[in-house]
Amino acid sequence: MKRDLEHLEQAALFEWAAWKSKQWGCLKLMFAIPNAQKFINASEEAKIRAISKMKAEGLRPGVPDIFLPVPDRFHNNSYCGLFIEMKVKPNKPTKEQMEWIDELAAMGYKAVVCYSFEEAKETICDYLGIEGE
Repeated sequence: MKRDLEHLEQAALFEWAAWKSKQWGCLKLMFAIPNAQKFINASEEAKIRAISKMKAEGLRPGVPDIFLPVPDRFHNNSYCGLFIEMKVKPNKPTKEQMEWIDELAAMGYKAVVCYSFEEAKETICDYLGIEGE
């Protein structure tokens, strides 16, 4: 059930980004990073095949859900891009997710955990220096 809530929050974020991309074209560059958890309702055999294939293609546990490959030039923070890990409360990031967030931050990316569509939208707007409404 919580997985479905995360899906709805993330889908709402991408719907908002598509709408705002008419005004802020850089939002067209935002994309989701596939995660093996998306196959949770598949049969065990199908899930194993899909995850095995994804691992062979470079799937790494803990990688954040969303990436906006746009440098932050609006606040002089010099970030290389923005990574967002979507969660719904009371879920918390895994150890692997926090390790990725910390490593990405050390490499010059803004990397955060957001617990709702609204929080993710506000994070993106602040990062880009744009109005969200």
